[in-house]
Amino acid sequence: MIIPEAAGRLQVTCALYHRRLEKTVSEAIYGGLLSLKDLADKSAALTIDMESSKGAFHNMNTRADWEKINLQPNKSTRLK
Repeated sequence: MIIPEAAGRLQVTCALYHRRLEKTVSEAIYGGLLSLKDLADKSAALTIDMESSKGAFHNMNTRADWEKINLQPNKSTRLK
């Protein structure tokens, strides 16, 4: 697992997960453990410092979040 780290936080949704983790991930899901952060804590992971890429990661859950960072949706990036 390779995880970018920015602003002191692991960016687990942008991580690369090796297929060797498939069994570990399946066991976690079936056991009700759904936190990617917990998975990262329990696995051998390499973190990549992304502090020099300030602004590369944004938390976007709503259209307002999308608009806040001034992205314009196009045909391939539609929010509903």
